[in-house]
Parts: sequence; C-alpha cells; structure tokens
Amino acid sequence: MLEGPRSRIVAPSLVALALVAAGCGGGAGTDTDIGGNAPVIHVAGAWVLPGEDGDGTVYFTMHNGGGAEDRLLEASTPAAGSLQIRETVGGQTQPVDSVAIAPDEQIVFEPGGYGLALVGVSEPLEMGSVVSVALTFEKAGVVDLEAIVAKHAPPGEMDMGGMTGSS
Repeated sequence: MLEGPRSRIVAPSLVALALVAAGCGGGAGTDTDIGGNAPVIHVAGAWVLPGEDGDGTVYFTMHNGGGAEDRLLEASTPAAGSLQIRETVGGQTQPVDSVAIAPDEQIVFEPGGYGLALVGVSEPLEMGSVVSVALTFEKAGVVDLEAIVAKHAPPGEMDMGGMTGSS
C-alpha cells in the first residue's frame, strides 16, 4: 500500500492512468467498456454489410453489464453523411429514435432486426476494410468501435462470452 507524501501524488496518478486505459481500445471482436458506476456497455462483433446501392448497414452485439438502464441515442461515422438507427419489423425497415438496453441485457444488431444504416457513403465499401463508428449512449457516453466490411458476420464474433439477455 502507498503511504507518505508521495502517495498523494502517485495514487491519483495511477487512478487517472487506469481511467485513461479503460477508455482506450475497442474494435471488431473486442469489448469496449465505458460508463463508470452506471451502465457499462460492452460492444463486440462489429461488421458492415455493404448494400447494392453503395451504402451499407453496421451490425454488432451490445451488452449492458452495469446496474442501470441506458439508451443508444445516435451513431456517427466519418465514412458516411449519416448513420441512422433502424429496425426491421414485419419485413419493413424503419428509423427509430433510440434503443433502450436494460441492465444485463444483450441486444444483437443483425439483418432482419436492428441495424445502423450508412447513408451517403463517402468511399466505396471494400471487403475487409474497416469503418470507424461512434455510438452515443444517454448515460455511458460515447463508445467507439471499428466494423469490418464483410458479407457475413465474422465467425464467433457475435458471441458475448455467455452473457445473457434478450435481443
């Protein structure tokens, strides 16, 4: 344990370093943990399905590992003019304002369900390329991820390691 005058400098520095390290990382196949004591949002398996019109849709799995409900409010990317949260219901795709996620809930963004529609893609979506996406949550804040452009979800990438919840 740290004691003495140096501990007043070293201990806060270690806490700050840990907080900075916790906010780094993310991307396809990794978890991004953001949120402190409230919701803790994990995101994994991010991929982009290119559309025939040149645009595409981002899919991933998110899990709220915290003790409070949160809500995905918006998403953005430098790769397109806009990124819209959409849901397919009864074969019809429609925009949604937000997606709520309860504590210990898992929601899968997948074809035929939720997706993030890339509208006005600035560069062609090449297979294997990566699209950077920022998800903005009501409480957890911004979660950055990298989605690989592919025709199918990467094998095993949608598995959140046995986490439970509904989609």
